[in-house]
Amino acid sequence: AASATVALNMVVYQIVDLATYPSLVVGYTLDVEQSISPWVVTASSYMVIALGLAANLLNIRVATELYTWMLGLILLPFAVGLILSVKSWPVAWAAAIGRAPSTLEPV
Repeated sequence: AASATVALNMVVYQIVDLATYPSLVVGYTLDVEQSISPWVVTASSYMVIALGLAANLLNIRVATELYTWMLGLILLPFAVGLILSVKSWPVAWAAAIGRAPSTLEPV
């Protein structure tokens, strides 16, 4: 019974949660760059679901290593952005605590 619950939880996670992130990223990209076809949003969601399903069919050690690498790839842009934003941290912190305006005055 417990293994069936875990399996059902993984299926729901694969279909709902994992498909959300690529859809959001592509959706945000569509807001900025209109040259991407809208079908990419749908295709990316199904691709993530299929890759997750394929990874779950692998040996547990192989799947664990694959998920670790995928997590690293997913977090890499955030790490790069964090490193590139270091020089702006004092300005952002001053705006966050109210010591500096968070918006520019109109010209």
